[in-house]
Amino acid sequence: MKRLLVLQHLEREGPGIFKDVANEFHIDVHIVRTDMSHEIPSIKDYQGLLVLGGPMGISDIGNPKFDFLTQEIHIIKEAQSKHIPIIGVCLGAQLISHVSGGSIQKLLDQDSQKPLAEIGWSPIYLNKKAHISTFIEHLSLPLHVLHWHEDRICLPSSASLIASSDRCKEQFFQIGSNSIGLQFHVEIEYQDIMRWIDEDIDFIMSALGSDAKKILVNQLDEFCEQTRHNRFQLIRNIFRYLWTDYTD
Repeated sequence: MKRLLVLQHLEREGPGIFKDVANEFHIDVHIVRTDMSHEIPSIKDYQGLLVLGGPMGISDIGNPKFDFLTQEIHIIKEAQSKHIPIIGVCLGAQLISHVSGGSIQKLLDQDSQKPLAEIGWSPIYLNKKAHISTFIEHLSLPLHVLHWHEDRICLPSSASLIASSDRCKEQFFQIGSNSIGLQFHVEIEYQDIMRWIDEDIDFIMSALGSDAKKILVNQLDEFCEQTRHNRFQLIRNIFRYLWTDYTD
């Protein structure tokens, strides 16, 4: 049985649907809470790496409070050198890009050109120049996903852009043959998002104003269940791409 190493940075940001799809693929999931100083095992004992999101970012590398980020950079580099499949979500996508020479910038409002986070459900659109047939198989497009970030990833030249949103170009990308980055959150379930809304209220109000909770709950009711099949299918497509010996 294949083994997937999952690096988790916050109790509320677990693997979600990724774990469900891994079970479909008969992949054993091993979760490590790096924020709780859990030891990161050697990647040589795994056939895949999933790096999840969190409130920290590339700018926190070197901060003793987040010393695990330096360890994660090393394990991503090792996984890439061994051609082990890697998926990065939000923070994880930042780290994958950073390892290959990418950086981050604050995401700006298109009108005011002032920093403004992208929060809430909105569609991503495929890059027509990308070779994307594998990723969009059996999907209904455009794909609505949950955004929850204040940075944009400035991709290295080695990256291939797969999809963008209206506000942020770098939403879905590939580096090499074995690394996939997702700026958005495709993995979450209804109850998870409700917890994010309650626990991250100051952050969402900074972007959406005093009605932030109402706005997001209304979006959640509209999009979460409606997009669930698509979100499962996108993760299945990514798994099929990275683990090509999988068969139904």
